[in-house]
Amino acid sequence: MSMLSYYSVNDSFVLDTSGNIGIGTAFPRSTIDIANRTDAIIIPSQEVSTTEIEPENTPQTGRKVGVLRMNRAYGRFEKKMGANWAVTDTWQPVIVSANPTKLQNIGMQTIVDGLFFELHSTWSFIGNDGTHFPCISQFVNQSRVILTRPNVFPASKSPFRLRVYNTEAAREFISSTILIDAGVGPTFTTPAGSLSNLIPNTLYNPAMVINAIDEIGGGITNISIDSDLSGSGLSASFSNSSLTIAGTTVNSETLLTFNTIATAQDSGGNTSSRAYSFTIGEPKFVGTTGDVLSGGYIHGSELPSIINNYYMRSCFTWSYSSDELFAAFNYKEKANIVGMQFFVQTQPTYQPYPSYAIGMKLHNMSISSNISGSNGGQMIRVKDPSSETFVTGVNKVFTFTTPMLWTYGFNLGISCAWGQTTNWSTSGTMFVASGTSFYQWQDGAGTYSFDSPVGNSVTWRPVVRFICA
Repeated sequence: MSMLSYYSVNDSFVLDTSGNIGIGTAFPRSTIDIANRTDAIIIPSQEVSTTEIEPENTPQTGRKVGVLRMNRAYGRFEKKMGANWAVTDTWQPVIVSANPTKLQNIGMQTIVDGLFFELHSTWSFIGNDGTHFPCISQFVNQSRVILTRPNVFPASKSPFRLRVYNTEAAREFISSTILIDAGVGPTFTTPAGSLSNLIPNTLYNPAMVINAIDEIGGGITNISIDSDLSGSGLSASFSNSSLTIAGTTVNSETLLTFNTIATAQDSGGNTSSRAYSFTIGEPKFVGTTGDVLSGGYIHGSELPSIINNYYMRSCFTWSYSSDELFAAFNYKEKANIVGMQFFVQTQPTYQPYPSYAIGMKLHNMSISSNISGSNGGQMIRVKDPSSETFVTGVNKVFTFTTPMLWTYGFNLGISCAWGQTTNWSTSGTMFVASGTSFYQWQDGAGTYSFDSPVGNSVTWRPVVRFICA
């Protein structure tokens, strides 16, 4: 017996000679073939209600349940749940791999492969501190998604984990072994620390430059500092991976110190920071000088100096010229003297020296003149009276209680004085050099002051060093 066939108008329903039924196709490939339809089939169910919206959204009387379809976008079966479609099982997404795993530049993408990704899944990068950085995702299929790196992607938060959340299935997956690197950020090529000490009323163009490079050669998009340069005569500008701090005239006559943090940003949006400092002020000498006078020799043990106690109490005064100091201060025109030191050749027998005080004055008298007392101006006490001892072969260091600011063009007068020691001896020697000094010493009770007038002279001056800040 031959099988009859049936073909409806427009082939909307077909029964071929093999007994295959086709709905929406003239050539059924199986017993029932409805693959060309895009709605669904209705399967039996026990529950029946009054109203329902069909898959094609047309009102019908009598609720239809057991509605099933294949979602080709996801490659899964879905069932009708009220007005919405739902998966027939729970889709737990899984991330298997990502390539590349280093996204150092804005706009870079990584291809993520895995299982059960949804069309409307949400994706984000999770920093090492738990911060979420949402990103743009491009759905390819249920096993591949392309992610675009967020514009804000700090290198300090690396490494990043990947997070996917299936909104329909309400399931998430966070990678643990697949980590994304944001790069290391820019690298400064200008060493940290002091950039310069600028002299007022001097042209500086450019004055200081801070440079940085990108780890992959992508370029530096900006370098900035956090200091306000108001009042300095300087301004900062960025160009070609360099920050230039420049000015036509540095116009500060008082010391300005800038402790600044420079921040560089590369083309990937990564940043790095480095600390710098620079000062604008007087061209002062800073540090400890060498011996102010050269050609030093050891004076005799019975001759006056700022260490000898051939007599029990003493006052010793001398001067250095402006040019001698200019050379000692490395040809800087100013020096803030905060201390003085000299080498002890032999220590005195009777110590300590009570009420040892030091005075200084700037003057324009001859350095061979007697500037003790008020001659040439008032002596200023730079070291308060205190008990002092001296040790053979060791530098004796005096730290001033009041700093002395020296300016080129002025000679410097110095006076050292102390009170009565327990006894006297022909001891206590140091290096001296040529010149003229004045002194007063004697036995007996009492104390000489740093500004005491003295009248005796010798043909040498102490060899000392100055400590400046």
